[in-house]
Amino acid sequence: MDDEHEGQFTLTATGDAIITRSVLSGSGPPKGFAPIVEWLQAADAAMTNLEVVLTDGSDYATPPRTVRDQYQYLSSFPGVVLPSRPSHLDELLQMGIGLFAAASNHSLDFGHRGMESTMAALEARDVAYAGLGQDLPAARSPAFFHSAGTRVGLVTATASVPPGGEAGAGSSMLPGRPGISPLHVEWTYKVRPAQLDQLRAIAEETGLAAITETWTKREGSEPLAGDGYRFGHMTVEAVDNPGETGIELSVSDPDASAILAQIREAASTSDFVVMSLHAHQGPGGTRNVEETPGFLIDFARDCIDAGADAFVGTGPHVLRGIEVYDDRPIFYSLGNFFAQFETIRHLPAQSFEYYGIEDDRFPVAVFDARYYEDGEPAGSLATPAYWRTVVPACSFRTDGSLNRIKLLPCTLGQAGPRSQRGTPRRADDESAAGILDSLQSLSAPFGTTIDRVDGIGVIRPS
Repeated sequence: MDDEHEGQFTLTATGDAIITRSVLSGSGPPKGFAPIVEWLQAADAAMTNLEVVLTDGSDYATPPRTVRDQYQYLSSFPGVVLPSRPSHLDELLQMGIGLFAAASNHSLDFGHRGMESTMAALEARDVAYAGLGQDLPAARSPAFFHSAGTRVGLVTATASVPPGGEAGAGSSMLPGRPGISPLHVEWTYKVRPAQLDQLRAIAEETGLAAITETWTKREGSEPLAGDGYRFGHMTVEAVDNPGETGIELSVSDPDASAILAQIREAASTSDFVVMSLHAHQGPGGTRNVEETPGFLIDFARDCIDAGADAFVGTGPHVLRGIEVYDDRPIFYSLGNFFAQFETIRHLPAQSFEYYGIEDDRFPVAVFDARYYEDGEPAGSLATPAYWRTVVPACSFRTDGSLNRIKLLPCTLGQAGPRSQRGTPRRADDESAAGILDSLQSLSAPFGTTIDRVDGIGVIRPS
C-alpha cells in the first residue's frame, strides 16, 4: 500500500480460500506470493471465504448422493470433498486475514462433526467468523473484528445450500442443529400459456397432480400467488411475452429478511459492516459463469441499503463485475483465492465411485479424471478465468465515505505443475492487463470504470 491510506480505514477481501497445503512453511512463500501477503497485511482488516472443512482426519466424509436435480446441482457433488488442516488456518492468519466467511456448499462435506471441528479450530484461535454456528441464530449472527480502533462486523450466508446443511433453531425441548446460514434460492419456470396447459394435462394423466398435492401438504408449502402452478416440485408460471420465458431465480423472503436484520444489527454496533454471500448460481439456472444473476444484484443492493459498507460475493470460481452502489463497493464474485484441489490426500469411497475408479489408494486418479480428457486439460483446468483473481483494497475516509478501490491482479498458476497450481501470485504485467481488461468488461454494465496505475486497477467513486 502507501501512506495515502493514513487516517483512513482499509478493507481487503479475497475469493474462495480452498487451501489444502502449506504455503508459508519451509523456505517461505513461493515466488510472487509475498506481494499478496504484504497487500493483505497492510490493510486494517482482511477477509476471506473459508471453503474447506478444518479437520484432524477423524471426521467421516458425507458426500451428497449423485442425484441430478436442481437442488443437488447447486450443492457440492460427490466427486470431491474439501478437507483441510487447522495448520492451514494458522497460515491464513499469518497472512493478515482476520475475518472469515464460513458458509459454503462444501460446509457439510464432513457432516455435522466436520462443522463442529471447523468451529472448534476457529474458536481455539479466537477467530472472527460468521455463517456457521451451533444453531441457526448463531449461524446468522454477525462476527466482529477490531483493528486500528475500528470495529468491523461480518454477516455471511450461502445461496448454494448443501441439503441438510442448514443450521436449525432449538426448541424448549431440544437443542438446535449445527449448520450454515442459508439464503435459499427459488426457481420459477416461465412458459407460454399453451405450454402450461400441456403441463397441467400431463400432470393429470400421469397422476403427478395428485402426488404434488400430497407433497405440498406434507411440506406445509404455502399456496402459490397469482397464476403459479406446481408441476411436481417445479413452480411454473405462464407469461404472454415469448421474451420472458425461461428460468427466474429469486431469494427466499424469510431467509433474506433474517439476513438483512442481522446486517442492521451489526451496523448498529460497528463502524463498518461487510456482507459476504457464497452463490454458484448464474442467470437462468446456469452455474459458475461470469455473468451476474438478477437476484444477486437485487440482494446485494438490499444489503447495502440495510447498512452494509461492502458486499463480497464468492462461489462461482470466476470473477464477476464490480459495482459502486450508493458509495459502497459490491464485488459480485472475487473468484478463487486458493484453488488447491489437486493435492488433497484423503477422499471417501464415493469420490472414486463417481469417476469410475476401482483402486481407492491413489487420490491422484480422481483429479486426473476430473481435470483431463485424453491427456489434455479439461473442465476448469482448461478455463483461464478460473485461474485469475483480484484482491481489492477498499479505502474509506474518516467520515466513512469510500475513497477508492485498488485491485491487485493475481494468477493461480494454470500452466504450472500440480504441486504449485492453485496458489496465488501477483500477476505479471501482461497477465494483469488481461485480468483488468476482462474485469472492466464485466463491470461496465454497472457503470464502473477501472483505471490502471503500475499494473494495479483503481476505481474512483464518481
